[in-house]
Order: sequence, then structure tokens, then C-alpha cells
Amino acid sequence: MQGDNSAQRGTLDVEEATRNITLSAYPNPTDDFLNLLVEGDDLGAMKCTVYDVSGRLISERSIFVGETRLDMGGLPPATYFVRVTEGNELLR
Repeated sequence: MQGDNSAQRGTLDVEEATRNITLSAYPNPTDDFLNLLVEGDDLGAMKCTVYDVSGRLISERSIFVGETRLDMGGLPPATYFVRVTEGNELLR
């Protein structure tokens, strides 16, 4: 139609792939090493970051599928948060 100012609407189907990823951290609590076990399919380069309760970055390192040991021995007893990302995707 000529002169019709109405907008056409369409739909977009988005298929979200589900990923089978397992992350384990042990022993918890620890006073020396924290073992981080990452298992899953199609995982690329990952990064592990450790933060204190105030959100201050304590450590950051690249990790891979399998087991990684994080040295927590030099840190004072406290609560810490471990974040694992792959690219821009937060895994845990």
C-alpha cells in the first residue's frame, strides 16, 4: 500500500545451545592450594580470577580443561570468590 506508515513486524528465532560444563573447587576451605577441576566439551581458552569480598582482584590466570592448582597459601584467612570465564561468557 502506498502511504502506509505502519511498521512490519517479524520474529527472530534464537536457538541457545546448552553446554555440559562441570566445575569443582576443593578442598574448601583451604589454607594452601585450591584445586579447580574443569570438565566439558568444546571449551576454549578460559580465565580464572580470584576476588576478595570487597571485589578486589587477587589473582588472574589462564586455565585449561582438567585440573589446575591455585596457590592460596599467601592469602590471609578470608572468603574469596573464584570466577571462570571463556571469552565473555561466565562459566561459574
